[in-house]
Amino acid sequence: MTTQPDRLPTDVVEARLNHLIDRARRGALLPDEADRFTTELRDLVRRLEDEEDTSRRLLVQRQEMAAERYAWQERGDRAEARVRELEAQVARLTPGTTP
Repeated sequence: MTTQPDRLPTDVVEARLNHLIDRARRGALLPDEADRFTTELRDLVRRLEDEEDTSRRLLVQRQEMAAERYAWQERGDRAEARVRELEAQVARLTPGTTP
């Protein structure tokens, strides 16, 4: 997600929208305010969609990383088990050692 330099902070947009919603409820919304309301609401919806996309991508990345960590742990467990098997085999084949 790229941040646009002319974009207002979400809390400012939210405050403006709340003001316009209040005016609309009282039936006092002017035509230019209605246009601004529509524009700012669309911007807020786009921001929400951007955040949802980012959240989804991060979730997928975390799941992939967890699967990779699990695979590495499995490989490590198998390698440790193989080392124990080989040590036991060496102990059996080496005279004078107790298995």
